[in-house]
Amino acid sequence: MYEGKEFLESAFTESKKEKKCRSMKDKRNRERKWEKKRVRGIVWNVAGLKRKETDFWEFLKGFEIIGLTETWIEKNDWEKLKEKMPEGWKWRCQPASRDCKKGRAKGGIITGIRVDLEEKERTHEEEQGIQERVIKLDREN
Repeated sequence: MYEGKEFLESAFTESKKEKKCRSMKDKRNRERKWEKKRVRGIVWNVAGLKRKETDFWEFLKGFEIIGLTETWIEKNDWEKLKEKMPEGWKWRCQPASRDCKKGRAKGGIITGIRVDLEEKERTHEEEQGIQERVIKLDREN
């Protein structure tokens, strides 16, 4: 049994340990929350999209925002391809264009944003070669 001053010192030491432990728990919880809120994005010049293998699409599933450039996907091709795109994203395509009838189309952009991310209204009109997607982060109003 503690007496007077010894008891108070013991109680103070224990609360100091508890405080440090609580502080460490709070830090871990903040780190976990940050991990949950992290948004990963990728922009990739794919040099053609039609013949990409399964591992390509599996790799992209690790990102919340996807930008694919030089897809060479024309408007007619997009109508067929969009049904085959991975689920869980909102996809948008800016079709590739042809300068002449022969050869392949040039350009083309496809972007995807995970469905659980809130997308804001665009601030600019879309132009050839530029596709804007704006998302709302938790820190924003």
